[in-house]
Amino acid sequence: MLLMAAATITNVIARNLTGDSLAATEELNQFLIVLICFVGLSYAAGEGRHIRMSALSDALPTRLRRWLLVVVGSATAALLLLLAWYALQYAWSVDRRSPVLDIPLRVVYFVAPLGLVLGAVQYALGVFQNLTAKDDRVYIAWDRPDRPEPAAAPEPSHEERA
Repeated sequence: MLLMAAATITNVIARNLTGDSLAATEELNQFLIVLICFVGLSYAAGEGRHIRMSALSDALPTRLRRWLLVVVGSATAALLLLLAWYALQYAWSVDRRSPVLDIPLRVVYFVAPLGLVLGAVQYALGVFQNLTAKDDRVYIAWDRPDRPEPAAAPEPSHEERA
């Protein structure tokens, strides 16, 4: 994100000073958006910050919620792997270069299957955690319980105890 912001700001400054835009800026930002999107997918899944529709699962008891997340997480991981397969086939088939930076587009497009596979791994880790966890919590990611334990009440000060 910082690189995108720096490239865009540099382009604006160059355009205001010279009247011409830097041709590579738009192309670079497009490549960075692809990277952020697919790497961000994996990051969001690993942090349990993905978009969830939880009205149904919130109404279920803990055990059923855990099993529902196992099913949903397994299906999501499988779907991401399928999409990664198709994305890999597409990326491999592209035999063009970017017009300005002259980068093989295949290299840029390989970010998509990589991010999808990493996202699938994150969902699979969440499924594994829900299947093997010894506590009564439901996990939305490997180390992220759906509802964190409430913070312990602070100990009363010496004055409050007296």
